[in-house]
Amino acid sequence: MRKPTTSVLRPLKAIRANCLDCCCGKPSEVRLCPVKTCPLWGYRMGHRPSATDVKAVTAALENHHSRKEMGAKR
Repeated sequence: MRKPTTSVLRPLKAIRANCLDCCCGKPSEVRLCPVKTCPLWGYRMGHRPSATDVKAVTAALENHHSRKEMGAKR
């Protein structure tokens, strides 16, 4: 069996790599990321978020979507 030519990242490491790419490779910027509506925000530090973090992100997403719907109805 052949070895893959590219490395395969585990999901959390792939999310972390994506966040680093989004923040121009600066770990301090990933930590300070203000985009709580991003679905990856809770996982940006390379670990599974706590239940309270998940609730906060879910609330932020719901708030964001409800604002969009209110704007579209006008």
